[in-house]
Amino acid sequence: MMRLLQFAFIVALASRFATIFIYISGVSDLNRTLSVSDEEIEALQSLQSGF
Repeated sequence: MMRLLQFAFIVALASRFATIFIYISGVSDLNRTLSVSDEEIEALQSLQSGF
């Protein structure tokens, strides 16, 4: 039973570190400029005019 709890604790720690790493790598990508194509802009404008 104790071995199972230790394993669950290690898995929880690993998933926590993975989550933090994914969050940090995603936030650092937000600082870059986003490029939106003309086709995407037209699609958004057609959606806005439809509502």
